[in-house]
Amino acid sequence: MIFRFSLYGFLKNQRYFEPFFILYCIERGLNFTDIGLLIGFRELSIFLFEIPSGALADTIGRKRVMVTSFFAYTISFALFFISENMPAMFIGMLFFAIGETFRTGTHKAIIFSWLRKEKRESEKTTVYGFTRSWSKLGSACSIPISALIVYFLHNYSYCFLVSIFPCILNIVNLATYPEYLEENKLTAFFSVNTVKNTMLKLYTSLKKTVKKRELRQILIEAMNYEGLYKTAKDYIQPLLQSLAASIMLLSSGNQFSNNALVFGVVFIFLHITSAVASRNAGRFENLFNNSNAASRILWIINGSMFGLFTLSLYFGYHIIEVLIFIVLAILQNLWRPILISRCSSKINTYETATILSIESQVKSLFTMMVAPVLGFIVDYTGGVNEKLRFMPIGIIGIIIPCLILIRYYSMKWNIDRR
Repeated sequence: MIFRFSLYGFLKNQRYFEPFFILYCIERGLNFTDIGLLIGFRELSIFLFEIPSGALADTIGRKRVMVTSFFAYTISFALFFISENMPAMFIGMLFFAIGETFRTGTHKAIIFSWLRKEKRESEKTTVYGFTRSWSKLGSACSIPISALIVYFLHNYSYCFLVSIFPCILNIVNLATYPEYLEENKLTAFFSVNTVKNTMLKLYTSLKKTVKKRELRQILIEAMNYEGLYKTAKDYIQPLLQSLAASIMLLSSGNQFSNNALVFGVVFIFLHITSAVASRNAGRFENLFNNSNAASRILWIINGSMFGLFTLSLYFGYHIIEVLIFIVLAILQNLWRPILISRCSSKINTYETATILSIESQVKSLFTMMVAPVLGFIVDYTGGVNEKLRFMPIGIIGIIIPCLILIRYYSMKWNIDRR
């Protein structure tokens, strides 16, 4: 089954539009404020649907929910391919959010169910890190295809069209998962009992999340770390475009050709290094004896990288800015398996999908609130001084790790005093 889990991750990340999504939006006349609103709408939709989707997965069956997720992705990609204005893009983003909410947490719950049945629960971080590394390799393999589409067709929208085909393959993969991976007896999609059981599971999981201090602390960290990375990561695209433009001065290629080449090289390297990081998350955790200590080290390094990013923006070193985004991706792929391991160790296996959906929702809450504001500030800062346009990203990236670390060490100090 590890092969099937890895295949799922590999196909899931055949999203050929991702390296060029911001440029796709700019090409259609959106500014960073508009893009922030679009991303905020996506996260609002995820926020509204996330927890019920996890509870639904634990109630009616995880395979059913996963297959539905990839049908929603297929509709979304088709809409983005034909979209020519912002309202149509909002509809496409709604279906994308539905796909995300039905997927996140659910497949991890399937993996953890398999580990429990195989009596390999002690390998959670290692196995999840391994399967996640295949997701990153899938992203790395998707980059040459993305670059070729842009290079030859000079159009970002075709990346959405080609992304439909891996979705169809993954529907087949998921639909043929063994039935024994379901933790609960399946019920009908739409029935009184389904709604009742889903709401009961949702209420119970929320109550446990709020009351359990350690689980609450983990979710606060997840909201800030994952939300910060999710909000900031796409801004590598305009930075790469600036780097590609400077290279274009030395070549005879057009904008699309140069973007395809530069983006291709950088994103392949980014995803390969991320895959290596994810596969070695268990080793990184073992270096510090426990997952909590490893998480604190990642917070310190993360804040330092954003500080260096802020300095590189001030001095105009585009290459350093891009390298820092690569390091941030590596850190995030060390962080994620460790976080999932920390979270799963505090909950029962039969409610895993629900709790992990809550984790995904709080991350979306952060992005929903911050992305539109950050987009507006980036536009405003760029209007005042183009050189410092992306400086707000670095400042936010410094403040959040500092607040988390201050909170942790103040709590530790209070405990030591008792």
